[in-house]
Amino acid sequence: MKEVINVAKTIKTPSIRVLIDDEFGQDKMHALEVGNHIEHTTLANIVTSSAIYYDPDPTKTIIKDDI
Repeated sequence: MKEVINVAKTIKTPSIRVLIDDEFGQDKMHALEVGNHIEHTTLANIVTSSAIYYDPDPTKTIIKDDI
């Protein structure tokens, strides 16, 4: 995610490891289906909201989550 957020031109780690529940862990077709869904996921599918804050002095921040 960090490379996506920072708009990296060259992604250094083009892989992901996903653990599948035991119920489907031995089913290769299910694993491929999960992988295909992940491959076609966009940020719009996983981000529910976003905001940009300008904080002129980070040492005296006004942003509650940064305190």
